[in-house]
Amino acid sequence: MSRNIGNTVITLGILASVLFFIAGIILLISSIDLTTLRSVKGTTVAESYYQQIGYYGIAYSLASFAFGFFSLTLSIGIGNWLILRQKPAIKSVTLDKKCPSCAESILLEAFICKYCHHEFKKDDILNRLSYILKDGSYQAKNGALNILLDLKDPSLTHEVLNLIDNAPPEQEVLIKKSLKYLTTLRVAGTSKELVNILCKSKNFGLLYQPKVLMIINAIKEIGDPECLPLLVELLKNKRMLKHNNLKKTLVYTIAAFGNDAIPHLENVANESDKTSRKLANALINHINS
Repeated sequence: MSRNIGNTVITLGILASVLFFIAGIILLISSIDLTTLRSVKGTTVAESYYQQIGYYGIAYSLASFAFGFFSLTLSIGIGNWLILRQKPAIKSVTLDKKCPSCAESILLEAFICKYCHHEFKKDDILNRLSYILKDGSYQAKNGALNILLDLKDPSLTHEVLNLIDNAPPEQEVLIKKSLKYLTTLRVAGTSKELVNILCKSKNFGLLYQPKVLMIINAIKEIGDPECLPLLVELLKNKRMLKHNNLKKTLVYTIAAFGNDAIPHLENVANESDKTSRKLANALINHINS
């Protein structure tokens, strides 16, 4: 839907700019004719009047050109933004495997073949899921995450973390499912790895903010204080702090750790720049109150 709207916005912007340019050209030609209007008897009051209108017309034609350029630039910018934020549609995908005994196709998550009753080891299923999470299609990864959420096996935590790290921001569904897997199992060290993903991030713009917010909220939900040293260090990240919604979410998440966060906040309050010190001190006061 966003892609179609984006293309429509660009098309309308191009049409509007063309109309502005055509109107500007017609008005400019007509206005130049009026400014050169002369009679053999010299300039009369009527001629002066029409010449003045001509000068105004030239100004309006230039404004028309400017509006045309502005509408073209604005429509391309908004249209491309809408196209880029398009979330890939998830088709219904069934992940299958071939039974080594009877060669029939069965569901990947099946532990027993429904045709010949051959039994599968859990490790075989997890190895296939690991491969899909690394190199599978968008739809296949979505299906693999559904299976993982049912199995509730923590052995693929590293693969899921890599998926979150490498997933583009428009793949919001995959990121949500991956974070749901992590917050459900709460494997030790997961929060620390999520904070590392944020620390490595260089882009906190509008398109990337939903992904960043989901990661911060997942860190809060897991509630592992092991991540606090790195999490509090994000108070020094100026690129993140210039976005109020990210700053507020980060501050609330740190505050949720209570007294465990105070020693780390004190380090920031003693060493960082003015903005970071102010945030750290405010958090300390809030936790102590």
